[in-house]
Amino acid sequence: MADFVKLVVPKTPLLISTTIKHYLDGPPKPSWDLKFHLAVILIRSLLKDSSTLTIEQVQRASCYSIPVLAGVMINEFKINNKYRYEAQVHLEKVLKPYEHVLDTEWKDLKDDGIISEWIQVPNDEWEKREIRKTILYLHGGGYYCCGKSSCRNNTSSLAKKVNARVLAPTNTTLEIYEEMPHVFQVMDHASTTKSYERTVEFINKVTNAIDEPLPPSSFSCINTKGEFGPLKEHHKEILKWENIGIVPSVKRELTTRRSTPELFVYTALLLAGFAYFLCY
Repeated sequence: MADFVKLVVPKTPLLISTTIKHYLDGPPKPSWDLKFHLAVILIRSLLKDSSTLTIEQVQRASCYSIPVLAGVMINEFKINNKYRYEAQVHLEKVLKPYEHVLDTEWKDLKDDGIISEWIQVPNDEWEKREIRKTILYLHGGGYYCCGKSSCRNNTSSLAKKVNARVLAPTNTTLEIYEEMPHVFQVMDHASTTKSYERTVEFINKVTNAIDEPLPPSSFSCINTKGEFGPLKEHHKEILKWENIGIVPSVKRELTTRRSTPELFVYTALLLAGFAYFLCY
């Protein structure tokens, strides 16, 4: 946290000048309120400065720990390495064409498991449910920064609003949505509220559907005013459903619901992504 403060405090003059310009000249876009304007300027400035920092400095500044929201709890545990070995079998097939340029170090597991955490509402009786709503949250970070502890605003909000458990593995940096305005995830904004509402709606549709495809309206973008709009072509290009193994339809047999409750894992980037895109 100290490293983060050191990065932000020098930006005070920038924040003051931006505030003055916001009221004298108006925001860059009519829909931008002051809080959003300041957040965008601050993040852009920090990203620009980070180009002169070492990876270690960026990691220290971005991997600070954030407490969960009130009414939410964390349970830490380790994911057994046997699952990582099982994954290696599949990864080796995918990476085989590139083995001549890849270091084999990725196969060497230097620890005894992946330190992870469950984010959940206390006494949620999750184990007793027929449908155990679960979100697998893979945080962003350009493959080298941020962590599960710095994303707890997002994960605890999802757990609380969706009434699901969120699984957040550490040392996971996955960035699919190149144009996603991540600023929505870390501030109280109209689009943030709408995105969580849409996430709840999306998960409920998926877990309650028997053999019904989700309507196209389930996948939409939200602008800074919190208004819904259809996905545009560049949004669809970023999502690349077929490449990441996710398609906007759900097919389940009736017998599935009657059998032992299954663990439904949803990639949180997808769940948040359809709501966080700006409409230009």
